[in-house]
Amino acid sequence: MTKTDGVQPGWHRDPAEPDTQRFWDGEQWVGEPLPIDAETPDGPLLARPVPPPLPTLVPDPGPPPPGWTPPAGAVPPPGWTPPAGSVPPPGWTPPKGSVPPPGWTPPPGWSPPPGWTPPPGWTPRPAPAPKPRPHGLTLATAGSRFTARLIDIGSVFLLALVANAWFLYLFFDAVGPWYSEVFKWSFDGQKGDPPAFPESAQFLPFYMVLVLIAVWGAYEVPGIAGTGQTLGKRLMRIKVVRLDTTDKIGFGRSLRRWLNMSIPCLMWYGCCGLGLVFQFFDSIGAVTNRPYQQCIHDRAVQTVVVNTGEGERT
Repeated sequence: MTKTDGVQPGWHRDPAEPDTQRFWDGEQWVGEPLPIDAETPDGPLLARPVPPPLPTLVPDPGPPPPGWTPPAGAVPPPGWTPPAGSVPPPGWTPPKGSVPPPGWTPPPGWSPPPGWTPPPGWTPRPAPAPKPRPHGLTLATAGSRFTARLIDIGSVFLLALVANAWFLYLFFDAVGPWYSEVFKWSFDGQKGDPPAFPESAQFLPFYMVLVLIAVWGAYEVPGIAGTGQTLGKRLMRIKVVRLDTTDKIGFGRSLRRWLNMSIPCLMWYGCCGLGLVFQFFDSIGAVTNRPYQQCIHDRAVQTVVVNTGEGERT
């Protein structure tokens, strides 16, 4: 539509969109369209300008309140000083002109600012001693050592059952009739003395313990002497090594190490389990001993248990 069309300025149906009407100023369409049946204003409907968004104001939090400590992983604000008695987060450095709290340990690479001197009586907290790595290998954990020992105990027990088969037959052959007599005696009103334990079976448990110790020695001593490993240690990827050199343990040292563990077994029978008490205190060295987590049998021959997994060597 043009000036030659003779259309007067005003609201008219929009030829491009018949369902709407727009304002014709005599030369062109101006303003926004309206529905065809909507009430029209006197002039064109001009679009209202969109106001720019208001800036988001972030209030100044101000200084932290007294006694405030940053949560774990948060970065303290500049100038923050830890409250008395608290431990600064790792990597925190005292702001210029402030006094570090007692026991504070400088982070790695920290150097005091020019002219800064520690206050009188101030000493940094000693950094934790690094864990030892014998021959570049990490120490075996108590859990892996305990699991390896359980595997070895099960293996030795099965082998000892086979080796003690004859003694087990003699023991149950002698104890079976005696147990039947004791059972019958108890149901007869317990008259007289109970049946005596058969003499032929009195020392059989001791003999079986000796066989068990012999099987254990044959199982453990050669393996530790040659490779530093038993079946359990091999499965758990740990081994016994010497502290002084990287040489093999050797038969003599392995035998002495094993004797410190096995001799208390002789006190299992007839000593109210006293041997188990000794072996318990021997074993807890894997948790309590520092720095090498050595049991008594390891300290006796200067050996230590380490990991053998990939990536353990430096």
